[in-house]
Amino acid sequence: MSARRKPVIGLFVEGSRPTDPLRDDFGKMWQHLADHFGRDIELKVFGISKGQIVRLQSDLPVKKGATKLIAKGQTQLVGGGDPLDVAIQRAYEKDRFDRVIIAFDRWRPNQILSPEEQDLPCPMRPEVSFVLRHLAVSKYLDSIFRNAAKALLLRYESRTELRPRAGKLSALEVIFMNPMFEAIFVSDEQTVRKALEVEKKKPKDWPKFKTYEAELDKRVLDIAILAVKYQRNAYTNAKSRWGHAFVRAASADAALWEHPIASRLGRVITA
Repeated sequence: MSARRKPVIGLFVEGSRPTDPLRDDFGKMWQHLADHFGRDIELKVFGISKGQIVRLQSDLPVKKGATKLIAKGQTQLVGGGDPLDVAIQRAYEKDRFDRVIIAFDRWRPNQILSPEEQDLPCPMRPEVSFVLRHLAVSKYLDSIFRNAAKALLLRYESRTELRPRAGKLSALEVIFMNPMFEAIFVSDEQTVRKALEVEKKKPKDWPKFKTYEAELDKRVLDIAILAVKYQRNAYTNAKSRWGHAFVRAASADAALWEHPIASRLGRVITA
């Protein structure tokens, strides 16, 4: 009897290779986050940009090729600028995902949305609805993902309160990272200090981790690393390398695992 195939999950997450030069820290960081939740899956990690989301509404011609980095079972899309639906379909034709997860930051907001939509107290619905609306009518995307996007769109366009769904989730899910992925680290100052080896004594010029700033990468993490390593813009110049270091430093009961981004990731890969 053949061994049962592991579920294959394609994670299309906002991030870029320029912050991960000649390494695979981006994929490894997300693999480490996923491993925490104990599901035996095959994870394929693809970096995307907000521009690829915006281009869902574009009539620009689709490029024939896309640059990829393949290493140790993880695949990271690092170029090409194709609209998100095209990027997903190309990867699906190769890897045959059981589920697609799209994770993107709130900041900076999708410039296609109106100022009123961008300034809503809860911008998740218009941001997520934009993505789902265009995926649902994509002429490139496989029907399994188009249909999942249509069903999910009804949920996000409704006026009812959004509550966690019970049972198995759909073939396509979204993680809205508010205000950006780095919130997961800023929620856990102790783990960041552990990774930087300053657990016992707070360095001079250490930033405040409790903040309403949107740009957490520049306003908190860059400053934290500068206070210890004396390197300016160290985090923003190598986000994946530092992010991977922070995740590796997190203990099993670290605060970051309770952050909504992490808990949502756990939910969409295990349900």
